[in-house]
Amino acid sequence: MQDLVAVDFVTPMRAFGITGTRASCVASSSPTMGTEMGTEPMTLRLVVSDDGGATWRASGSRPPVAGQNGPMNSTVECTTGNRCFLAANGTLVATTSAGQRWSTVRLGHPVVTLARIGSVIYAGTSGDWRAWRDSGSADAFVPGAPLPTPSNGTYWTFTVGPGPMDVVAQPNAGDSPSSLMLSSSDGAMTWRSIPNPCIGQGPPGQVAALDSGQLAMICIGGAAAGSEDKSFFVSSAARNSWVRRAALRSLDGPNPSHIPSEDYGALAAPFLDEVLMATTDRLAISTDGGGHWSDTTGSASFDGGGFLATFHFFGHAGVVFVPRVGLWHSVDGHSWAPA
Repeated sequence: MQDLVAVDFVTPMRAFGITGTRASCVASSSPTMGTEMGTEPMTLRLVVSDDGGATWRASGSRPPVAGQNGPMNSTVECTTGNRCFLAANGTLVATTSAGQRWSTVRLGHPVVTLARIGSVIYAGTSGDWRAWRDSGSADAFVPGAPLPTPSNGTYWTFTVGPGPMDVVAQPNAGDSPSSLMLSSSDGAMTWRSIPNPCIGQGPPGQVAALDSGQLAMICIGGAAAGSEDKSFFVSSAARNSWVRRAALRSLDGPNPSHIPSEDYGALAAPFLDEVLMATTDRLAISTDGGGHWSDTTGSASFDGGGFLATFHFFGHAGVVFVPRVGLWHSVDGHSWAPA
């Protein structure tokens, strides 16, 4: 069985993806441990689409890396042409020939995250915590400044934009938010602390960079009665202060902004007047900078998997992908249809 577990659109029509084929169950035995059951790592394959994700075809040879069991552990980032980076199970591999030839990118430590804007790709490593910026050659990366060691069970994630040297770093959501949120304007070579608006409101959600240089951020909220369960913030252009645009203080209380009450998955803000939020089950949009929200039209229904959603935008037109659930297109951000 083949699953499409990650995609990256380089134009509205051309996309690269990763498929994974895995055995559902394997058995191993030894004289001391007896028989143990488990699941084999996924065998990954690069695929390509030239019709917006409606059809896919295998491209090149199998990359020299195996994925873990689950779509969260494999990702692909590509630039125009046939140049792609694939990260899985801590290993980063690269191709400049759409998978015909692969090379291993050796950064000295496991690669745990990738991020891209335009033709510039960032790789985040664990152990030696830092962001590495793609130099433009096949597999050479420039190391950024060291980052603090995050708390156990978390790792640094990166949001890039609006320019290729503008980077925000924050630990991925855990049981409680980290007070640390960092911004760089020189491609991760130096960092400065910026306020985290989610402090005191449970784990932080995703960050999106606006074309104005501002940041948008969703706060997941806490579970206690009367707590501020859901919030949406927009930063100043200098990223040193935040304004709350919407909040849901109680799941049973009034919700004048109609901000979604479900768990949040992904955030996209190509423009301040077009902010999209994927929840576990649906896709919501705000056209006034996050003050008011409504459901998008069309058939974007995520079947509980929206927390893994990824967005790809080209102006107001976009694509949203949910692993093993589906892929949807929009020409205006408001109405979405399956590929």
